[in-house]
Amino acid sequence: MIAYSCYQELKEYACNNLRQKEKENKNKIKIVVKYSKCSAAVGVKDIIDLFTQLIKEKNLQDVTLKITGCIGMCSMEPIIQIVFPDAKPVTYYRTDLDKARIIFLNHVIKGRIIYPWVLKQEEVTYNEYD
Repeated sequence: MIAYSCYQELKEYACNNLRQKEKENKNKIKIVVKYSKCSAAVGVKDIIDLFTQLIKEKNLQDVTLKITGCIGMCSMEPIIQIVFPDAKPVTYYRTDLDKARIIFLNHVIKGRIIYPWVLKQEEVTYNEYD
């Protein structure tokens, strides 16, 4: 019973922390990077490093970088989502370093979506639980 009560306390603590983080980040722009073996093989780590560097360089307090897992779209990797508060996520696919920099400077900074690089919503066949 002791182990179970410790588990319950830990679960409650973790859930409360997640809820608090969600409240804090509600009004922030989110850059969501899908990280998997497939994306790692095509350079997603460099893209994560680039986004981290650009956020720090520009001292953007209203932008968060979130890393999530595989979504089963290996041929589309690396997949990046830009999520503005109260807006639908915009999903970019086959993102390399040059595209990532352009996406950051145009979409994240200026709010301009780069439509030719966007994965069409009807092509997305996974459930998002982020």
